Amino acid sequence: MCVKSKGIDKSSQAIGGDSTNVNTGWEGGAMHWVEIKLGPKLNWFVCALHTNELMLQHLMTALDHGWKTLSNNKWTGNIGKMLDSATELEIDPSFSKLSIGQPLISLSDSVVKDLSTDQAYAYRITQAIKKGELSIDLALLEISPVSHSRWLTTANRFCRMWVFKHGLKGKNLKNLRLIAEYIVDVYYPCWFYIKVKHCWVVGSRHVLIQLQQVRQQNKAVVDDVLPTIKRSAWYAFSEMIIQTLVCSDDAEERQAGVQKILAMREGDDDRLGDLSVRPRKTTLSTPMRHHCYS
Repeated sequence: MCVKSKGIDKSSQAIGGDSTNVNTGWEGGAMHWVEIKLGPKLNWFVCALHTNELMLQHLMTALDHGWKTLSNNKWTGNIGKMLDSATELEIDPSFSKLSIGQPLISLSDSVVKDLSTDQAYAYRITQAIKKGELSIDLALLEISPVSHSRWLTTANRFCRMWVFKHGLKGKNLKNLRLIAEYIVDVYYPCWFYIKVKHCWVVGSRHVLIQLQQVRQQNKAVVDDVLPTIKRSAWYAFSEMIIQTLVCSDDAEERQAGVQKILAMREGDDDRLGDLSVRPRKTTLSTPMRHHCYS
């Protein structure tokens, strides 16, 4: 193996990638087998932006019945079929504001100007929907078409539909509201938090913030996305949480992390110091669901 022949295995401490099963599968994933080949267990740095997208994808699949991808970046489902024409709709000056979660992380005007067009639109449309106010320039801003490989553009179009006269009624209107609410109160707040605070030592905070945001959503939304959150909680492993604590800016958190380490060293657990590779199973226990929704 090239890594071993160059001696890299002697200094390797981490491995990273997105969260597809090909990479993170606990039995056959590439990251697991690299650990097996190198010997000691490694820190897993799994893309938090990718796991954040998985929740949105599963929610759309659950709420927009028949939702699936077609060729040429098309979607089925009563709501999904309207995404292509979202920019052709008339502005709804009395659209309902959606604001049940925490506000977006604050970005300076200079940072917003440096964002891509789609990212800047996401930031501004989220603020507009939370406030219930849509500026003319934002309403007329061109946005990218739907792309199966870029969930940001899909989320943007759902937001665009919400502030325009979409004509949906009944169950379809209710489901559009649930999706738009999730985007502006969970998906985008988490997305920008990850973009701003992208160091791996805050990965556990991403999981916590995601849970805090999700618990305020409709029960149907919680039930739909929570299993995916559980499967994607790579930064909820104990060593990741302790790393977050000892690297915190807060003195009390650092002290709690150190105390936890000392308590582990004073115990009789024969696993202490065991660096052997272990299965990375992220399915969490049922009580977490009740804690999240309570």
